[in-house]
Amino acid sequence: MKTPTGSVPATPFARDRFTLLLAAVITLALAPTWVQLLGLVDAQRVLAILLVGYLIRRDGPQVVGHEGEPFPEGVLALVVASLLWAAALIMDIGVIHIALAITLPAVWIVTVRGIGVAPKVFQILLTASLVVPFWGSLGLPFRLATAFMSGNLARLLGIEAEIGAFTIALNSGTLRVAGGCGGIQFFLVSLTLAAAYGHLFVPRPWTRLKIVGIAGVAAVFANWVRVTILVVVAEMSEMQSPLMDDHDGLGWVVWTACMVPAFLLARRIEDSDVGGSERASRSDPPEAPDTLPPETVSRGLLVAATFAVLVGPLIVAMTSVRPEPVADVRSAEPLGVHTSWAPSPNPTPWMPAYAGIDASAGWVFDVEGGEIHGARFAFEDQRRGQELVQDGNSLVSGADSLLSERVRQGGRRLVNESIVLRESGPVLVWWWYRVGGAETPFGTRAKLLEVTARLGGAPPSELVVLYAGCEPSDCSAAAHRLELAVDGPGARDGADP
Repeated sequence: MKTPTGSVPATPFARDRFTLLLAAVITLALAPTWVQLLGLVDAQRVLAILLVGYLIRRDGPQVVGHEGEPFPEGVLALVVASLLWAAALIMDIGVIHIALAITLPAVWIVTVRGIGVAPKVFQILLTASLVVPFWGSLGLPFRLATAFMSGNLARLLGIEAEIGAFTIALNSGTLRVAGGCGGIQFFLVSLTLAAAYGHLFVPRPWTRLKIVGIAGVAAVFANWVRVTILVVVAEMSEMQSPLMDDHDGLGWVVWTACMVPAFLLARRIEDSDVGGSERASRSDPPEAPDTLPPETVSRGLLVAATFAVLVGPLIVAMTSVRPEPVADVRSAEPLGVHTSWAPSPNPTPWMPAYAGIDASAGWVFDVEGGEIHGARFAFEDQRRGQELVQDGNSLVSGADSLLSERVRQGGRRLVNESIVLRESGPVLVWWWYRVGGAETPFGTRAKLLEVTARLGGAPPSELVVLYAGCEPSDCSAAAHRLELAVDGPGARDGADP
């Protein structure tokens, strides 16, 4: 084909080498996120990643060859998103920094190629969202819906069932709708397969969304049917069937049976929306433009947009090379105990169920004839804030159990107050976080403090604990001793926790 005057021959992904070089730099700069994402890879995510690669290969030439005006206003959005990525990475909020790592290149492309490429970029971004782990947040509502619907379906079949939030109680026993029983995996696989079908064979975006929606609804229904079958089998076998322990195979059989009519319905919707005569040409990718006018995007805007993306990665890189201070927990001063009470070392302090503790130390204080214990648990690397504040960390483990928990005014400071039931009896615990020299009982604020502490090279993060033994059914005396420990001999009587 003849090349028009003033244009240069165009080939996919080789139209602007400088642009491609900067895109590679951005991709490498976000490497910490890609490393974490690799640890989450499963079959469904592999399929989603391959689908994203296909879309980039199919639509990339049109996006790169777009001749619209650039969108310089996107530079500010890039800076903000990049800083949020850095903060989420430091705080180890995986859902957010993975989502932003996928979003940043998309916004960068729209900025340098113009708002006209947004629809194609958005559909790639929407498909890429299938690899982001935020879908797990649907687990709770999915479990609630599964218990309610499956329990009621079992009732329609004549089975006596009492439905709880996450349980279905039968005459022969109780079935618990655990984390995996909500059907999130079936749901995600269905969305991914429907998205692949839509992108490969369906040209109209709205028709693709309809097909994806049908697949999602069918997957949810399939999971309800699966759990209903388990309820019936449990009642008939008095909870003795092997399916009670291993029902993954049953789940995929039911899912397959529901997907077949779902995709047949999707085919009919496709025909009604598009028309059967167009089917032969649906799988053909759109033709890419043969030429690209040179210097469509100024080098200055490219560099500015790229630097905007790199702001967060540069901050992470600079704070990572700084040597981290070594945890020093020899002093009992951060416990905040009044100087009236002299500390004695306790070589075996009670250990909460916190992962990644680098250093710990404990003390005992004699407060008006009763013992108060204190302990510091330090995390040397600010990046280990992921271990200090996370869902998996708890004050209790093993035979211990948590009876109550609240935030209260503990003497001169605000503390978390927990009653832990141990083998030796109940224990009243006051605890808080210490990050970068600042103290807070709130995990959310501790997460935010990790960012400023990381940037400032502050001392390690800490969990600080004060605790005292309770009477078998009364912790008021323990609360009073803790207040005396913090405020000194003149403290008022403690309230009953």
